[in-house]
Amino acid sequence: MHGFPESDPQKRFWYGVWWSGVDVNVAGGKVTYFHEPGGSDNDGIGSSPLLEGSCFAHVLWPDPRIEHLTHKILRGYSSWVLAMERSANDPDTLMTRASYPTSIQSDDDGVSYFIDYSKNQPGIDNGATDYVHIANNPIWGDEWVKNKRSKDDIGHMFRAVAQLDTCDGTFTEAGAQDDLVELRKLYQMWSRRVEDDGWAIATLDANDQVFIPPDELAHFATVGTADVECAGKLALRLFGRRTPGDLACGNGISSLDAAATAAGHSNGNILRSDHEAATGHALLSANVDIAQALVAGLAQRLDDMMNAYASGNPEPFLTPEDAADVILHSANAGVPLTWREVAFMHTQIDLAHQTYLDPSNDVVYKTFDPSTPDGSYLFQPNGQGLHFTSIAALLGQCAAEWRNPASKPVLDCDKLRAWTPVF
Repeated sequence: MHGFPESDPQKRFWYGVWWSGVDVNVAGGKVTYFHEPGGSDNDGIGSSPLLEGSCFAHVLWPDPRIEHLTHKILRGYSSWVLAMERSANDPDTLMTRASYPTSIQSDDDGVSYFIDYSKNQPGIDNGATDYVHIANNPIWGDEWVKNKRSKDDIGHMFRAVAQLDTCDGTFTEAGAQDDLVELRKLYQMWSRRVEDDGWAIATLDANDQVFIPPDELAHFATVGTADVECAGKLALRLFGRRTPGDLACGNGISSLDAAATAAGHSNGNILRSDHEAATGHALLSANVDIAQALVAGLAQRLDDMMNAYASGNPEPFLTPEDAADVILHSANAGVPLTWREVAFMHTQIDLAHQTYLDPSNDVVYKTFDPSTPDGSYLFQPNGQGLHFTSIAALLGQCAAEWRNPASKPVLDCDKLRAWTPVF
């Protein structure tokens, strides 16, 4: 997890997120995280289960290193809003897709590495998003940002923000609880802005002026009378204003859900993550009836998914790793798992154990080992069964605030609590 180091001599706002578009280069014993010119996209997809997982780990095994990691990532969520500020009193609350301050040396956590953002100042625009120059950001000064925030990871991010309630009040590290409060404030303000803009996501143009892109990625869709992205709007509405307003999303599955999912892989994951986020924020805001209906909808999604696997006809765009995500995040939001879902998860966990511990991944885990030869390495290991970033989110089965006691157990929680992490 990196972004801007706590070891910065100028003591600017430090944070960490999980990136795409990064190579790890080792040369002469020096490690560089090189950000490719295409930049990073949808970092909330990978960062969210890591934020949730570190929060759950902090609750299970109180340890200053785990708490610090949780603190670092939640500040990363704030950084996506703070990076869009053009002045100290910027009136607009916006959110970047990714931000690129000055390249900088990090000596955090007892290791040294260089974060190279030079190819992103500016990088290469890709149609979905453009690089925008902010010359006077009040925190990092001169920086570049990717302007158009995609909906792909909004559901993931708001799901994680809701799950942070598990950690609320447990922090002992200086500033951690205050930073959680600040994160919530920023995301509540952003949520209200999106609603007030007609469920559209505003951003900055090349002249640092606010505008709303016409692209589909910037608008929560309604097709005819079907509010296909109702759950996504509901998550923002409940967090921003704590009441559903005129949104009536039922069980979180619209009449066009299946058609939208069949149209492409990201559509299904957007709708599912929005549903998980809405459920968490219904629970967080004590809208019990709404939460019960949404949990029932998540259970229906699991039943339909498992029936499709049993018939040998799983959803074509839903990978087994994605399916495991649906199960674990639904369970963390209160769905009681059946033995069928637990058996599926055990198969996926076994495969993850086998593939992520394959010797071919050893060099990825040993980036800072003096024995690692010069070369360019993957930012994360290759594996199957579970997304690498989702492994820690499994801990929610023993720590998540809203887990259902009627659920069949995925993990042996007594054994897990008795274990001591090795650093």
